[in-house]
Amino acid sequence: MAKGIAAYSDSAYPEWLIAALIIYGEARGEPYEGKVMVAKTIIHRWLNGLWRLDHTLAATCLRYRQFSCWNLGDPNRVILMSYVDNENDKVDPAVMPECIRAFNEAFGMRRAASRWPDHFVTKAVYERWKRTGRPGWIGRCRRVGTVGWHVFLKSDKGWKRAGA
Repeated sequence: MAKGIAAYSDSAYPEWLIAALIIYGEARGEPYEGKVMVAKTIIHRWLNGLWRLDHTLAATCLRYRQFSCWNLGDPNRVILMSYVDNENDKVDPAVMPECIRAFNEAFGMRRAASRWPDHFVTKAVYERWKRTGRPGWIGRCRRVGTVGWHVFLKSDKGWKRAGA
């Protein structure tokens, strides 16, 4: 039985593993470059204090409704929770190491994080928004790239950690 999302932020689970699980949940079918871009998005949000109160990588990764793979009802959530709960039969053993490598690569380049995207959506969602209108939050973003099935976006306004 899965322990629930709150259990993943404690010290029993390394923050890099939580980030790698997001990469798996959001981009496991993407080329390696797409996995690295998702990792860059996670790291940019964390280091630039995009969510103001997140002082740890885990808090950024697990913030409510920020990464759809953790949302209630998302089928990826069951897969990710099974991995952490050592029921690894739902996780492709060939892909998870690549997700970890993508995170490590992006983390090694973190000094450049302020130039990285802070959001991503699927191409289908982005195209739908072009037809039907963008939600309010997306209006502050510009498209900075596309890799695989994802469109990467960067906020036009600078984000800084609270008190910085």
